[in-house]
Amino acid sequence: MSYGCAISQPECKASYYKQKERNARKTRAPEQEMAGMGAEDVNMAPKPKPKPKKLKPLTSEERARLKTLRKQMESMSKFKYKDRKAKEMIARAEYELEGLAERESVAPRAVKQVIDNFDLLKKISGFVRKPIVFDEDEDLQALSYAYRALSSIEMIAGDADIRISKKFMEHLADRMELVNYAQYEKYANMTDDEREPMYEAEQDYELYPITLESIADDYGMDIKFSDDGDYELIRARLNKSRPKAILTWLYDFRREQEKPKAKKSK
Repeated sequence: MSYGCAISQPECKASYYKQKERNARKTRAPEQEMAGMGAEDVNMAPKPKPKPKKLKPLTSEERARLKTLRKQMESMSKFKYKDRKAKEMIARAEYELEGLAERESVAPRAVKQVIDNFDLLKKISGFVRKPIVFDEDEDLQALSYAYRALSSIEMIAGDADIRISKKFMEHLADRMELVNYAQYEKYANMTDDEREPMYEAEQDYELYPITLESIADDYGMDIKFSDDGDYELIRARLNKSRPKAILTWLYDFRREQEKPKAKKSK
């Protein structure tokens, strides 16, 4: 049926105008159109840029492999005619070489090393100890430091959960008496004003478990704290190989203190 025939029939004409009214109702006004377009315009947050991949440093085996690959590539480049297998091998080598060369400039991470040389640890702890200056008297400084350290060991041993022998505690008390500056005539008559700056300096002593272990070894004792960094004593015994150990500086200091007494007795 043509359009002219269809529009001449009442039924077709009525359905045509009904559909036209429906389309008119669906059409939005310009104000509605603008409001709708505004609602559709949403500011989207920019997508975050992907983080660059962290390249791992080459291991010693990979560096050796990189060196080998470069030599192989140099030798392969001299051949003009290559069969299919050779080309595939060169392609694989180039791919591997490219991946290793990309990581060649990455600096290796610092590796924490565990020092198990006890003599070396003692030397290190001696260098890092904070110097205590009291009228530039190194002897008094050393005595004060040692007495504070041994007193800390005595206090920790008194509260320890392990059983500690009577001989160990007696030996510890004897070593403390050796470094007790009050027994030496040179420092026996110090005034309170003279002692005050020394006491203030003693507060700056940093006596870590490993430091106390090293100092105990200096005075003929073998102690061990727990590995968790806490001051939990798990071993306390005498060092049988050298139970009467005494440091050189303390030995020389005691000899110097005995000289005036010897002169007076003569």
